[in-house]
Amino acid sequence: MADAVHSKCIAARRGSSSLPFGTTTYQDKLRQPCPASARHAVGDVEPAVSPASDTQPWCIGAACHPSSEESRVPESPLIQILADRFAIPPAGIDLLAGREDRIVCRVQVGGELFVAKVSGTADAFGEEAAANARLHALGLPVSVIDTVEPGPPAIFVAGWAHGVRVTARTNPAALRDIGAILRRIHRLPATPPYSGNPTLLAWIEGWFRAVLHWWLEMGARASDVEALSWAWLAAVTPHLANREGAMTLFDGRPEHFLVDGAGAIRMIDVADLQGGDPAMDLAVLELDEPGILHPVLAGYGPSAVEMERFRHLVPFHVFLRALSAAEWQARIVGDSVASERYLAGACAALTRWASHEDTEAPVR
Repeated sequence: MADAVHSKCIAARRGSSSLPFGTTTYQDKLRQPCPASARHAVGDVEPAVSPASDTQPWCIGAACHPSSEESRVPESPLIQILADRFAIPPAGIDLLAGREDRIVCRVQVGGELFVAKVSGTADAFGEEAAANARLHALGLPVSVIDTVEPGPPAIFVAGWAHGVRVTARTNPAALRDIGAILRRIHRLPATPPYSGNPTLLAWIEGWFRAVLHWWLEMGARASDVEALSWAWLAAVTPHLANREGAMTLFDGRPEHFLVDGAGAIRMIDVADLQGGDPAMDLAVLELDEPGILHPVLAGYGPSAVEMERFRHLVPFHVFLRALSAAEWQARIVGDSVASERYLAGACAALTRWASHEDTEAPVR
């Protein structure tokens, strides 16, 4: 059974990857993995991860300096705004991430490092500042905000978070600390709407329907992947129905938790703090770092009821987020390789569930 499901899923993936994903733009190049030949930034033993918002882990400017000058865009008016703001030349600003009306940079002023964001949209960083302030009030390890200006242009400046992204191989003590952090966040109550939906179930159903439709349109319709996917949603529905949500990070990926040389955790990119399902925060970690949840859950300390819920929901959310990431990489970024990688993760999750192996991983 498992082999048959896996073969059909792989066939569906191949169908999707045969379609065009778009062309690579300048902004897309900023999303490429850090080249092995790159030079590390000042002060970091290993490449640090950008504290940029709503991005993949980009390795331009902050963590490494490729020989190319693509990491700097001195002609950008947003770069010039930062240069004027800090009274430094544009060439001294490292671009971490960028799109047409928004940039994220690293700036060094008087020997002190900052992350600086600029957007042409008024109050573009209001939600991020509010989320950062709320987590800071809880005593959680977020960066200290230096400046928030609604604009336009909107400006956000905070202290630079030193460290390297966590992985499944990070010191278990640090990963347990992440579990304890998530527990504190999940204790914060949340009320509807959830991403515009009246209930958790309505939110997840709508999201699932949208990304599954994309996958089917990309070539998965010729197999029973669709039926299996809907069967999985039906199986987890009792664990989503008639429940209130909790505050969640929503985008708490491994690259948004940094561990410094002393083993302390720092949090970055908290703009998406919102009501949701706590199991999804765990799934977001597991998606890119399989095996990371065992020490994280040790620090989280779930009750028996929560653990049973996580056992069913975390694997499903891994599947949902993998499909979502595949769609994003294909439709928005134009990266067919990354999209294929996430579709492989979705196939693996679906295969495990269809084979009744979801009780083995990732939550025990």
